[in-house]
Amino acid sequence: NFQGAVIVWGLCIGLGWVLLAAVVDGALFYLGTRKYGSPRENCILVAWGYATQQRLMWTKVLFLVCAYTFTFVGAIMFAIRQLRVFQEFDHKNKTMKDFVAMIQNVPPISGEVLVENELKDSISSATGVPVVGVSVAWNYKEYEEDFEKHLEQKMIRQDPVLQRHNTINTSAIPKPDGMGFLTSILYDLERKALAPSEEEEDVMTGKEMKEKLKSIETSHTAFAVFETEALRDRAVKYVEETGGLDFNGNKITLEAILSEPD
Repeated sequence: NFQGAVIVWGLCIGLGWVLLAAVVDGALFYLGTRKYGSPRENCILVAWGYATQQRLMWTKVLFLVCAYTFTFVGAIMFAIRQLRVFQEFDHKNKTMKDFVAMIQNVPPISGEVLVENELKDSISSATGVPVVGVSVAWNYKEYEEDFEKHLEQKMIRQDPVLQRHNTINTSAIPKPDGMGFLTSILYDLERKALAPSEEEEDVMTGKEMKEKLKSIETSHTAFAVFETEALRDRAVKYVEETGGLDFNGNKITLEAILSEPD
């Protein structure tokens, strides 16, 4: 839809200028494009161009005003249409977000505690609505790089294809057969420049990873999944009417979300 709107907008702007030039003065088509020859012809051309430009200045101002107004109004109308299309699609189809409620104001809790289970039981017992499960967002920014390295190495160990292309010990990679003298030198230089250093390959062990996971804390946001959209709405309405649910000293809230999960 957006690409189509951009194409239509460009065509309307171009056709608008053509129509204006055809109705007002054909000089608008070639003003500023004529070639000059001798100094005398150049002087004549400059004088003609200046006079014509000043005479037709109102047409350019009018075109800019019309183009700006058309663009502004068209953008607003297109945004409204996109919203209506989204609302109609959302009304006719059940997607993941229809079963999810966002939990806000979750207190910081360490990874030692099974927060998901506690939140699930707390919401179910307070609202009387069964909760399928809860997913908590964690503050792991400090260890993000370490976690990604650990997961990457775990995938490499489990996938033979990745093992062939991501050997940790680069010195153990044999050179391809049939390499000439110059190609061999260039290959060694490339491997030395691009291969990861030992420091880059310092990956946490499983035990260290477990300790790090226990030390991180929850963020203020989590997501609860319900069996149906009606049950989700019922739980959200109950929490709104009661002003929130007590959970570990905080008042947590539930709200429906508009966007789909990533």
